[in-house]
Amino acid sequence: WGPPGTGKTTTLASILTHLSSSGERTLVCSIANVAVDALLIKFLKELKDYTPKLYEAGAIIRAGSTFSETILKEDKLFSYKTEIKQLKLKVDDLRLLLNTEVNDNLRMNAIRDLRETRRQIKNKQKDAYLKANTIFCTSAYSLFDEALMNITFDNLIIDEASMMNIPYLLWLGRFSTKRVIVTG
Repeated sequence: WGPPGTGKTTTLASILTHLSSSGERTLVCSIANVAVDALLIKFLKELKDYTPKLYEAGAIIRAGSTFSETILKEDKLFSYKTEIKQLKLKVDDLRLLLNTEVNDNLRMNAIRDLRETRRQIKNKQKDAYLKANTIFCTSAYSLFDEALMNITFDNLIIDEASMMNIPYLLWLGRFSTKRVIVTG
């Protein structure tokens, strides 16, 4: 813990760089998207400055939502979402079809296709998460992302932990197999 401007985010970015260069997988969570994004931006700057080879498509993922223009410009963070986006469009089309009057055979096929497409989305997300070295998300996102549910990481970093309630902290602890780093 420390007041703003004391170097917590910079220190965490350095720790993340060390963990990434050691080949360890890390989940980074915070209570708010703003805090997740601030740490991710600092981490990316450090990686680009000192170990750019660690920043390749799919190695780092920003899961969940962000409104940060800086992060949204980083295509490598979202490379896995291209295929998923196409599958989600298919889901939308199938939903529209199911909301119209169609014969029973077509409806059953659409329902089967919808289930299969949702399964494909979940599997593609899970594959991307398993290949990634570092994943950034909010603690709430970690509760609801089915693809993230049964994945473990070497490390868990929780930023702004003093703002989190105890059940969130306990939930997050299940993701780590080696160490938990709690700050803020």
